[in-house]
Amino acid sequence: MTSIWRTSGWVLLGSALILALSLGTRHGFGLFLAPMSAEFGWGREVFAFAIALQNLMWGLAQP
Repeated sequence: MTSIWRTSGWVLLGSALILALSLGTRHGFGLFLAPMSAEFGWGREVFAFAIALQNLMWGLAQP
């Protein structure tokens, strides 16, 4: 019984770490909107389309 709880704890910790890294990257796009748009000469619609496409792919990849 103790080994099951110990294994479950590591799985939970690993899952939390993966979610924190992936969601932090996913939700951090707003920070890069102004600098990337200015550097590449993109409008907000181009960057918004890229984020929308990423969100669509994220949704389709869910089980």
